[in-house]
Amino acid sequence: MIDQGAPPHHDASAAPSPGFAARLMRRKPVERLVAEGGQGEGGSLRRSLGLWQLTMISIGATLGTGIFVVLGEAVPKAGPAVTLSFVIAGLTALFSALSYAELAGTIPVSGSSYS
Repeated sequence: MIDQGAPPHHDASAAPSPGFAARLMRRKPVERLVAEGGQGEGGSLRRSLGLWQLTMISIGATLGTGIFVVLGEAVPKAGPAVTLSFVIAGLTALFSALSYAELAGTIPVSGSSYS
């Protein structure tokens, strides 16, 4: 007969697995990312897009048709201050882009922080 009140058996030699939060927040050192960046099939990516192409891709992705949809929603709520709200949103997007540029400069490998 099985004793229902006995505590479950734990192996003392088994290392405890890290908790969910620890697994979620784990990081790989930058030196290891750079060292692993040279490994693999191609090693590194060839730069084929220039400044003009990247600028146009960025503008096209940013504006798209979303600006027209947002404008229709923003004018009734912001009124004449809609221009100011777009300037504030643009500055926020600029700071976000600068932080991603800093991250790309800090980890100069293909895949950046996702490797």
